[in-house]
Amino acid sequence: GSGNNAMRGIIPRAVEQILNQAHLMQRQKWQFTIKASFLEIYNEELKDLLVHMDSTGTSTRSTVAKKNNKLAIKRDANGKSYVDGLTQMKIDTESADVGMEQLDAVVAAAARARSVASTKMNAQSSRSHS
Repeated sequence: GSGNNAMRGIIPRAVEQILNQAHLMQRQKWQFTIKASFLEIYNEELKDLLVHMDSTGTSTRSTVAKKNNKLAIKRDANGKSYVDGLTQMKIDTESADVGMEQLDAVVAAAARARSVASTKMNAQSSRSHS
């Protein structure tokens, strides 16, 4: 998940590497679009952890209608799997600093939306990881 410096998780570290590489490639006229989404599978149901974020990355509770949509895993004409209706947040590729700030906001929003009920099997630890 999140954290600072040595305590950062795999997602922030990986995205930082991707953004740095994208910045280098843009100098060679490459163009990139990076989008982030967070999905939780809980009690055999798909949950969009970013359903309450708007396109600017601001958390909002005004998207009640979107929350009620059932998510489903589908396949496109090329056989590629995707989750229909999953929120996707655009991550800036022009500036790695801005992109990382956006990612931090997305990870924080997803962490707040996670299901964290305890059970007899996981009273000490959750098996969910960011």
